[in-house]
Amino acid sequence: MVHGDRVPINAGNQTPSSSSSTLGLFQIKKEIEDEISETKEDTKCLVKPDRSYLLEEEYKKWHQLALNTSLQMCDLNNKPLSAQRIIPDFNVSDPRSVSKFFVLVERLCDDYFDSNASHMFGSEIEYSCSTELPSEKAFFQPRCISTRTKIDWSARYFLNNTGMKRMWCRIVTHYCDWVSHIPEFSKLSHTDKQQLIIDRTVPCIDVLIAHRAMTANAKGVVFSGGSYFPRDEQEQDTLVDPEIKPYLKRLTNWLYDEFVTPAKKMNLTEAEYAILRVLIFFVPVDGLSEEGKQIVREAFNFYRNILCNEIRSEHLDWEIDQIMDRISSIMSFLQVIETAKVIEDEGFSVMTLFNIAQMKGELTYDVHVGKGIFSKKPKPL
Repeated sequence: MVHGDRVPINAGNQTPSSSSSTLGLFQIKKEIEDEISETKEDTKCLVKPDRSYLLEEEYKKWHQLALNTSLQMCDLNNKPLSAQRIIPDFNVSDPRSVSKFFVLVERLCDDYFDSNASHMFGSEIEYSCSTELPSEKAFFQPRCISTRTKIDWSARYFLNNTGMKRMWCRIVTHYCDWVSHIPEFSKLSHTDKQQLIIDRTVPCIDVLIAHRAMTANAKGVVFSGGSYFPRDEQEQDTLVDPEIKPYLKRLTNWLYDEFVTPAKKMNLTEAEYAILRVLIFFVPVDGLSEEGKQIVREAFNFYRNILCNEIRSEHLDWEIDQIMDRISSIMSFLQVIETAKVIEDEGFSVMTLFNIAQMKGELTYDVHVGKGIFSKKPKPL
């Protein structure tokens, strides 16, 4: 990866809390004002290229390569998807290259499959998944968690208890493949990698399913394989599986009301979402080394500025206040997703401990119950 020369803005001891994000916004505003004052007259005459067309053409190229190779990877290749080197590295000095890279990664993780089985309805012979795995192995060999079936983010039927474990395994594998493409992740020590990837599993998956619900125009939150949990109270009370209802109702209502609806209203773009998800990943967590925390903070600052550049380049005719309003609106989703993390862990911890919907397992325990415990384990000599 070619990221050693990266010079993050506002790096240091900041953490991506609500207060540091606010301070960062004032610094960003000044930088944007300075640049806008120099280029405003020129941008009035600019004609924006059809970026959506260029992105689609670029994606078709890598998408076809992925499909050509995916079905050849059924030989127990458990490595994360980035090991296939399907999408080229981004140019660190080109903000648009960075945002395009993460859009392509999101699409690749959605479209890549190495099994024609259905992870929700396939027999045990056709489809295999497991939560009885140590996190030390699972997150770095994600195909051990679930084979890569077609993800299917449509909303065709209500999720039930028989699909909970299968859904969970498939989405966690999707998450591991996504994380593996983040270049800064490779800079962390093995212990820091494990600590960060476990802690950020829930929030990064929460924003994923909320965004896919938005793009699918679902009347609830989608959970892959064509399943979803409805937002409508009457449907929740009368049509949803009562075994899982108590553990998904609050999560669905929160994500739908606080993310799906406002994101749809503001027309959150694919690139904005893709960078937002990376920002959600880079939060210092308990147990990280000081070096690891520094890498995480610098990465957060770098991608925050990528988001700012993305918004500016998409709205060349906007005034500074309009740009700052949109940045603030998008950054406010960070706290929304952190709240969703708490809600999900409360429900899924009960499911894990009492084996509701077959959710008991070593991996589900590490993700929903044991976060923070890993950091207190004795370090290997």
